[in-house]
Amino acid sequence: MVKRVLKIISIGVCLGLLLLFLQRSLQIELDMFLRAYWIAAPALVIGAVLVNALYNLSYQRKMQALVGLLRAGKPQEYIREVEKLLQTARGQSLRTVLRLNLAAGYMEARDFDMAVPMLEELPDKRLNTTGVRLVHRVNLCQCYFETAQPDKAMAVYRDSRSLFQQYENDKTYGGNIAVLNILAALQSGDRERAE
Repeated sequence: MVKRVLKIISIGVCLGLLLLFLQRSLQIELDMFLRAYWIAAPALVIGAVLVNALYNLSYQRKMQALVGLLRAGKPQEYIREVEKLLQTARGQSLRTVLRLNLAAGYMEARDFDMAVPMLEELPDKRLNTTGVRLVHRVNLCQCYFETAQPDKAMAVYRDSRSLFQQYENDKTYGGNIAVLNILAALQSGDRERAE
C-alpha cells in the first residue's frame, strides 16, 4: 500500500514538473494554463476511472459466462478457461478474484490439494469486499475440512464466525455456511448441535 501511494505521488510530482516545463517553454500565460489544467485534469481522472471500470466489467462478464461450465459439470474446462483469463488480466484485485474463482474450480473438481495453496496465498488486503472475503473464508475452511486439516479449519471457522453469521440466511451462501456449522460442531464433539 505504501509503495503504491509513493508511486502515485512520484508520478504526480513528475507530471507537475513536466507541465511546468511545458508552460514555461511554450510561454503560455499562467491563468490560461491553469484554466486548461482544471478542465483537463478531472476529465483525465474520470476517463481513467471509466476505463478501469469497463476493463473489470469485461472480465466479470467473462467469468459469469464460465460459471455455466461448472453448472454443467465441466470443472476441468472451467479451470482451463479461468487460467487463460489469468494470463491476460492486469491489476492485483482482479487477479485475486480470478484466483479465487480458479480455486473454486479446483474445489468443484474435488482437487482440494490444488485449491488450498491458492486460497492460502491470496493476500487479505486484496480481499477488499465483504463478499470476496466471505467466499475466500468459506472455501478455505471447507478445503481444510476436506483435506483432513481440522485444526486449520477450526481456526478459520472461529476467526470468520461473525462474518459467517451475517450470511447464514443468505440464499447464495447460507447452505455452504450451514455445512461448515455442521462440520465445526462435529469437530467440537457437539453432535446435538450438528443434528
